[in-house]
Amino acid sequence: MRKSIMLIIMLVMMLFLSACSQNDNEVKSVKEDKLPQQVEAAIKAPEEVPLNEETVLEVKVTQGKEAVDDAEEVKFEVWKGSNKDDSKMFEGEYVKEGTYKIKTSFNEDGIYYVQTHVTARDMHVMPIRHILAGDVPEEELKALEESLDHDLDEDGHQH
Repeated sequence: MRKSIMLIIMLVMMLFLSACSQNDNEVKSVKEDKLPQQVEAAIKAPEEVPLNEETVLEVKVTQGKEAVDDAEEVKFEVWKGSNKDDSKMFEGEYVKEGTYKIKTSFNEDGIYYVQTHVTARDMHVMPIRHILAGDVPEEELKALEESLDHDLDEDGHQH
């Protein structure tokens, strides 16, 4: 009887130890598999533009050092000031080497915002930047400067 109890205990311990070693292998396997690098989108646009002239806006889409030529969706959303509800959406046209573009013009003085909506390789990124069109009123420039200062933390990092 005592031998059977010892045998059962040894079998249970062997099962337990084998389960633990399997779990350790799974953890190592997960660590060895690298997560894919983040898709990044860098908007290329002039800081200032004249009114009523065609302007090219571009976004360069990359993943690590690789240009993303196969994005599922690249859209440019453009709006003036705080009027995002009145934004216009443009479909980006593929150019080459991960670059997508649109052509548009700005018809009123002021600060415009361009936000790209990029979906590529199961990721979605939406960078944003501003463009000054024509003669921007001084109070709008001050408000923009204050909002940019507010977006930076004490170390100078943008949120």
